[in-house]
Amino acid sequence: MNKILCPIDFSDTSLNAIEFAVEIGKKFHSKITLLHVFTEEDFNRAMGSEALGKSFKELLGMARNRLERLTQSINESASEDQNISCDYFLEL
Repeated sequence: MNKILCPIDFSDTSLNAIEFAVEIGKKFHSKITLLHVFTEEDFNRAMGSEALGKSFKELLGMARNRLERLTQSINESASEDQNISCDYFLEL
C-alpha cells in the first residue's frame, strides 16, 4: 500500500480517520494525501461559530490553512525511519 487517500471534512470523525491513515502509512511506508472537497455549507457546519460572517474566499482560505497545518503536523511527526509523507488536495 504505497498511497493512501484520506478524505477529510474537518469533522471529528474525519480527523480520527487521519490518525488511522497515519498508523497504516507508518506500517507500509506510504504517501498520504488528504482530500477535501470544499462546499461552503459543509465547511460552515464543521467550523461552527469560527466561520460566521466570513466570505466564500475567506472560508476557502481557512480550509486551505487547516489542510496545510494538518499536512505539516503529519510530516513533522513522522521520523525518517517511518518513511511516510503527506500532502493535500483541495477541490472545489
